[in-house]
Amino acid sequence: MIQSGHRVGNKNFERIAKDYNTLPVKPTLESEPCYEQHPVEHSFKKGVFKAFHLRQRAYWSLFAGGFGFTYGANGIWQMDKPGKIDKQSHHNFYWYDALHFEGAKQMNFVRKLIESRPFLFPERIPDQSLLLSENDGIEGPVQCSRANDYSFIMAYSTTRSNFKLDLSKFAANELIAWWYNPRDGKLSTAKGNSTNKPFENSVKNEVTEFDPPGIPGKDNDWILIIDDASKSYPPPGTAEIK
Repeated sequence: MIQSGHRVGNKNFERIAKDYNTLPVKPTLESEPCYEQHPVEHSFKKGVFKAFHLRQRAYWSLFAGGFGFTYGANGIWQMDKPGKIDKQSHHNFYWYDALHFEGAKQMNFVRKLIESRPFLFPERIPDQSLLLSENDGIEGPVQCSRANDYSFIMAYSTTRSNFKLDLSKFAANELIAWWYNPRDGKLSTAKGNSTNKPFENSVKNEVTEFDPPGIPGKDNDWILIIDDASKSYPPPGTAEIK
């Protein structure tokens, strides 16, 4: 287990990848990321972590090879209530209000997406070799995951910037692509409108640039899913694969 903790820019995917690539492979898990509404570096003067930061660390770690993710919320861990505030320096919500944080609800969308594609048979594995764009900056890294038979790819973009993927190893005759919105668990067209269909039905098996919906910036993160059409996978996030 790792603890990426309460600093901005902690790239938990680097530590997950290091553990995942240690042989023999053993399960690895982000057990304490930043907590939603927790003060950055334990100081409210530096701001608080939002739902975006929790989504970011969840998809980063899962796509890097993590077998799960632990969501955390300020207000929950110390269980503050009227008349009982143990740590004034960290208090900003009572526990029963913190149960309704935005990021907590969005963890459901994480699970629904992951379970809508196989985890085994075929196995889902991390693969950063698919990414051909520069991958640096505090908020910018794109994290990639795929089936070991190339029947699907998932790529998480944190800030909606364009990125290039190498799709040449897909053997499928037909590829389809979807945009999955991690804020509401819905599928989107290339222009950002809700849909239940792929935004692209004829992706080619070559280096391809993708342009997520919306305007680049924090809190406009997206997941790209590319499927081998012959597998007839359900729309991402809509059905559990048994």
